[in-house]
Amino acid sequence: MTPMSETPDTEAAKRSRSATRTKLVDQAATVFVTKGLEAASVADLCAAAGFTRGAFYSNFDSKSELAVAVYAHRVDQLVELLTTEVQRQLRRDVPVTQMLAFVLQALSGLTQDGQWQAFRVEMHLAADRDPQLRLAVDEQYERILAAVTEVLEQVKSRGVSYRVDGKDLARILIAVWDGELLRAGRNMAPDRGTGARLITATWEAFTTVD
Repeated sequence: MTPMSETPDTEAAKRSRSATRTKLVDQAATVFVTKGLEAASVADLCAAAGFTRGAFYSNFDSKSELAVAVYAHRVDQLVELLTTEVQRQLRRDVPVTQMLAFVLQALSGLTQDGQWQAFRVEMHLAADRDPQLRLAVDEQYERILAAVTEVLEQVKSRGVSYRVDGKDLARILIAVWDGELLRAGRNMAPDRGTGARLITATWEAFTTVD
């Protein structure tokens, strides 16, 4: 038997639910940062998005599930932007050091976001007390690690060699970038270029160009 086609009403309901979920995700980070991940209530999250508790629970089983969705959504954006920008620079055939600068500039709008950094801190603190959140946070880290590792593999086509294993270099670059962002916290303006300088120095220390 072939499945029956969805009716217009069914399709409209799915679109409405998707829009509700998207708005809950978009508004949740502010609530979690303002009130704290544990102190924020479902009522707070619903009020920020303009929905009822019924709308919330039709999309998420708990506020922790929503927090994970917020985290995963930002990682989706980071991975897509990183991959797209590196491929674009490879097609432009620019020098590797210039490519690195372009990629960092493209990523800065997403990574150098004080609210995002504060939300990440909230997630990591909560993950220390919640094994399920820890698994979710670790999963998102692995996604970023895989994306950076793949990018480093692509960059090899430009005659770049690494003094350490590519995946280890990816871990080092992520650690340097994350460390500076977390140190700066929500007040990103004073040392906005420090992370880029540290990444560039790390890159030069661990790579050679044929």
